Amino acid sequence: MSKSDSYRDGYAAAFIKEASKEPSSLYHGSRSPDIKKLTRGAYVTPYSRDATTFGVPWSSDEIVQSNSKRSSVGRPPSKLKFKGTPPKDHPIYLYRTKNPKSSKALTNTGKRYDWNRTLDEDAEVEMVKVIPSWHKEHGVKTASVEYRGTTFPGYNQPTASNKKGKKKMVLVKKDGKVKLVHFGAVGYKHNYSKSAKKNYLTRSAGIKNKSGQLTKDDPFSPNHWSRKVLWPSEEKADGTAKDKTASDTGDYARHSALNFGQAARDVRWLLEHPGADKVAPEGSLKHKASSLSLRLPSLASNVYYGVLPPLLHHTREELADSKDKSLRTMLREGYNPWGDEKTASVQKTAVIIKGNSKHIDKNTAHLSRPFYAKLKGILESEGYKVSFDPGLSFTKPKDADVWVGFSRGVGRLRFAPEGTIAIAIGSSIPNAINHPADAKWQQKYKHLDMRNIPENERPPIPKEHLMITSSMESELRRRVRVRTEKNASSTRHQLITGVPGSGKSTLAKRIAKERGLPLFEIDSDPRFKKALRLVDEGKMKESNDLQRQMFRDAVTRKEPHVIEGAQIMLDPKLARQHELQILDASADVLAPRWSKREAGKHRDRAISSGRSPSKDEGYYDKLYRKTVYPRYKKQLDALTN
Repeated sequence: MSKSDSYRDGYAAAFIKEASKEPSSLYHGSRSPDIKKLTRGAYVTPYSRDATTFGVPWSSDEIVQSNSKRSSVGRPPSKLKFKGTPPKDHPIYLYRTKNPKSSKALTNTGKRYDWNRTLDEDAEVEMVKVIPSWHKEHGVKTASVEYRGTTFPGYNQPTASNKKGKKKMVLVKKDGKVKLVHFGAVGYKHNYSKSAKKNYLTRSAGIKNKSGQLTKDDPFSPNHWSRKVLWPSEEKADGTAKDKTASDTGDYARHSALNFGQAARDVRWLLEHPGADKVAPEGSLKHKASSLSLRLPSLASNVYYGVLPPLLHHTREELADSKDKSLRTMLREGYNPWGDEKTASVQKTAVIIKGNSKHIDKNTAHLSRPFYAKLKGILESEGYKVSFDPGLSFTKPKDADVWVGFSRGVGRLRFAPEGTIAIAIGSSIPNAINHPADAKWQQKYKHLDMRNIPENERPPIPKEHLMITSSMESELRRRVRVRTEKNASSTRHQLITGVPGSGKSTLAKRIAKERGLPLFEIDSDPRFKKALRLVDEGKMKESNDLQRQMFRDAVTRKEPHVIEGAQIMLDPKLARQHELQILDASADVLAPRWSKREAGKHRDRAISSGRSPSKDEGYYDKLYRKTVYPRYKKQLDALTN
């Protein structure tokens, strides 16, 4: 082992130069004690020290980069110093593989370094060291108190609050009594002027509790900590904050910009509403009249709410979520909620939209960090630069190639920009990726609105909610590998396709409702009846050509739609340029469903002809298995390969 690979901060230029060649040994740090083989794409490094560091769930924005030499070549610091509470301690297992084929890989900074590599092929590994405590190994000072699944830096030591709408929290202990206190409202800055401080301290000095006692000296009172931490009498006012009036004015301006942007969008498309497509052909007088009738109520509503003070129908916490956005950004988000179209970049990006941390109890708290770390690792191994979004209401995550919404974060997916691959995990919405046990829990309680249920009365979330199985990982990888062509289309649609009977229409309606997008069913095209006649006449090629053109015409719509139909499978290249969801199952599963549906369509005809509808079901079952399913399955295989 070279000098710079020792467990000191051995920064040796000679070893850096040597590492630029194909390393003879590479290391991998993990929390798993039973790894025998690393798969292709796994991250490895010629530095054993760095391998143990990367076995810890952390991101670069959570630590202090204290070693400038290491930072200059992208390596992690020799000691992990966290800005906040560090992750929980656990063992790290160091593995080594000899003579592997590997390539330089992108780091989360978007740069390539010789030390950061991925395997080009599967490789056998051997365990070379067990580190019982990564806290001790990396000199991490651990927090001293854990309370209700949350780790605190100690008693009576304020830290950032995990409660929505609050700035700080502190675990208070006095006379054997312990209480968690949250204080400071988000959206109100503090200590901003000498006169404001004087007024606040004077007013708050007289606040009393229910027993009539002053709270300024009671450590179990939020008022005590607000005075002590946010408005400290011994410190000068910094003059950087805005007062309540200015804050309210800014909220009003941003809220108005958002609504006026939506109103401008209604004016721009006044005579072209997608909902009118089902009423009359686009461009006709009837189509324009229908569009006008749909747009005018929306226009009036947006103007009304643009003038109305936002505090009449929003909480301060909701408005605070957009306080860092400019008026131009809010106006643009209102006018174009799907975001500006952007060409593909060299570095693909992904955003993981987090769930609500308040729903994580003591039984699942230890799973949260590893869960998000694994999600991030999967996306990074697919070549994505990953960032996180808290998933708060009234916010829109930053634009990226992929949005992965988890639990509450799934609600943000409806704002996904054009061209973004939106993936739901841990949710009851259609096509979400769920652990089997979590899927059962989702179905059982999907009728409940957790926001309206007190925290102590909510059904406990299963630990599987924060677990990723191998099948879940495979499905996630499959979805993020969808490739699109640059500038392929001016509009990106959500396409739903699959073999007949797979549930395309049901899923399309639910997704359209969830995302607030118009739905178009290709079967509703008047030309579809002609295509069916061509099939009856044995002219299969002519029928397929006509249905392929129906699909091509469907995606020319100017605004994003949810488009559903088996015709999508006839043009795989065009389908891959949009957000695509494919439904499939075996003929044994689908045949009974399809045959029952078809027999139901012709039930009256069968009865009038003296036939039993059940016999018709048997006929359609055989037809599906012998003819329908094989034909569409062939098209589906061409689309997925």
